[in-house]
Amino acid sequence: MLRKFIVIFFVLSMNTAVLAISDQVSEKNLSSIVDQYV
Repeated sequence: MLRKFIVIFFVLSMNTAVLAISDQVSEKNLSSIVDQYV
């Protein structure tokens, strides 16, 4: 039960991170994003 809750929480966190990255990609150039994180 607890493991399922942790997995759901992790998936929701990943979805939030993906949405945040998508917003940045839509605002900036993709190459500048890559340079920023690499």
